[in-house]
Amino acid sequence: MYVDSLTLTNLRTFVKNKLRFVHPDSEFRLSKGDNDRNGLLLPPPKLRNVNLLLGDNGSGKTTVLQAIALAALGPAARESQLPLRKFVRFPASGRQEGKKPPHEAAVSATLRLHEQDGRPGEAIESSLSFRRMRELERLEFQEKGEWASLWEPVFESQNDAFFCVAYGATRRVDAGESSERGAAPKTSFLRGQRLQSIFQESFALFPLGYWLPQVKAENPGRYSQVVRSW
Repeated sequence: MYVDSLTLTNLRTFVKNKLRFVHPDSEFRLSKGDNDRNGLLLPPPKLRNVNLLLGDNGSGKTTVLQAIALAALGPAARESQLPLRKFVRFPASGRQEGKKPPHEAAVSATLRLHEQDGRPGEAIESSLSFRRMRELERLEFQEKGEWASLWEPVFESQNDAFFCVAYGATRRVDAGESSERGAAPKTSFLRGQRLQSIFQESFALFPLGYWLPQVKAENPGRYSQVVRSW
């Protein structure tokens, strides 16, 4: 699954912004005369699988990653038990021009299915909303069309296609008694645990000793990739 675009509305620092991403299946214009069907005005980049988020501290880089993570979870985001809070934008000046601060934020992503998803090239929409209920915020997934059959695999932790996003440079690896499960909360299913460190700074990463030996035994090729990238 690739991300074609991401639209953020009233989400923290974002009022109404649409971000486009490149991926191996993106269509680029090869010359000035080509029709720009996907809004990608630049020629094909050398690395079609790399997107760079660059901005000052507090500008919203983490918010973008969290929005992508939730969009990739789709309806499973409601069950992930991730620590979701303070997503709805609250203007610094409070009431502006006699209007009340917004009570709802939205994330909408256009996702391009991969062959691992069983329907290569097909585009689907993932739309979520956050509604402020006084001191709490409620997450809702907007069900559209045949969402059940398309999203059913996302409720499984073990399959070929899964999404993982994490901070590593400033996160800790718990070497204590809880290191057997990387200090992961038992209330979050495995897909949620793979996203936990992007939502919670204190979340401990999985120690190499917990998962790498198993990868070496079951998938030597992937083990070699991990070692080389290390």
